[in-house]
Amino acid sequence: IRNRSKKDQMPYVITSSGWKNLFNEQQEIREKAEIEKLGRKQTTHTKREETSQRNI
Repeated sequence: IRNRSKKDQMPYVITSSGWKNLFNEQQEIREKAEIEKLGRKQTTHTKREETSQRNI
């Protein structure tokens, strides 16, 4: 019964495709972060500051 009331309080229902989209988004973000990390190692300090400015 407790589990059911928790479910009822959820503001929205996540479908399986919704979960997939959420997961894919997180994967993309993680991959971008990895690429950025690798790129930063190869670039100079000034170039790194340019990219962080662009993201804001």
